[in-house]
Amino acid sequence: MKEPQFRPALWIAPAAALVVALVWVFGLVGFIAGYRPGPPGLTVDPFTALASLFTGLAFAGTLGLIAMQADDLRLTRRELSEQAAQMNRQASLLEDQQFQSMFFGLLTLHHEIVAKLRTSGDSGTHREGREMLQLICSELFRHFAGVQKRNPTLNDHALAVCNFEEVFERRSTLLGHYFRNLYHTLRFVEQSGRADRGEYVRFLRAQLSDAELMLLFYNALTQRGTKFKALATEVHLFKSLSDRWLIDPKHRTFLEPGAYGA
Repeated sequence: MKEPQFRPALWIAPAAALVVALVWVFGLVGFIAGYRPGPPGLTVDPFTALASLFTGLAFAGTLGLIAMQADDLRLTRRELSEQAAQMNRQASLLEDQQFQSMFFGLLTLHHEIVAKLRTSGDSGTHREGREMLQLICSELFRHFAGVQKRNPTLNDHALAVCNFEEVFERRSTLLGHYFRNLYHTLRFVEQSGRADRGEYVRFLRAQLSDAELMLLFYNALTQRGTKFKALATEVHLFKSLSDRWLIDPKHRTFLEPGAYGA
């Protein structure tokens, strides 16, 4: 509830009228006290004085009306400005709520996708969720030596990609949806243009296990992961990636320093 405001314009008309009335009263008193009949046409009769009073009062009322209208216009402009600011705040709040709802919805979907992952290892051992991702990482470590023997002419980068592609080919149904959803989540945050989008990226990064970071890293080296690599570098996704989750610590050089927050 707004407190009543003092409006000087409301006092202009009464003040002007009071001044006119006082001037007229003092003039009338002086006129009566010193009245002497004069030549015709030069004598001011009381009716003329009364007419001048009403003229003065009308002028004072006009001044007061103009002042009140100017004051009302000023207050109207202020109220419109406050309403516009309030609408902007409400729009910003609604936009923030919509962003958070979408972000946490995508994050929930990410966890659901991980929870539904199921597979069997080379020995027939069944794994689910993040344990399944750790199983795939173990396969990457074990199979790398065999890839090197079969492809002696490939450089280190090509060997890392070949090794991942061979493992991914058997798990593409499981991992494809996982990679696409995470890419979409990161792109949604980055394209939001929010000043605090870095906070949401850090929150998302904290949800990723070491095994997830390893799989995302080697997927980013492939032709299929080109767009993801650019986005991951921009948001420093691999800042927490440890060398022990790389097949060879030298593989860290396959991505730009920005991917690690450098």
